[in-house]
Amino acid sequence: MTANTLIATALNRPLGEIPRKGHFSQISGWDSLGHMRIMLSVEASLGRELTSMEMLTLTTIESIEEILKSG
Repeated sequence: MTANTLIATALNRPLGEIPRKGHFSQISGWDSLGHMRIMLSVEASLGRELTSMEMLTLTTIESIEEILKSG
């Protein structure tokens, strides 16, 4: 799953509303609750829990894409 698809699904937004790159402040619905939904989706995709530090640093589409690729 791509970061864009994961974010769109977690935020219940059309995929077309999620840019290819960008910071959470640029995406409608990516607030504190949206961030937790995204983090839970990342954890489910990875099959493991994220560390607190990982959760704090996953604030861009690129960073989410990177962790999804690296595991």
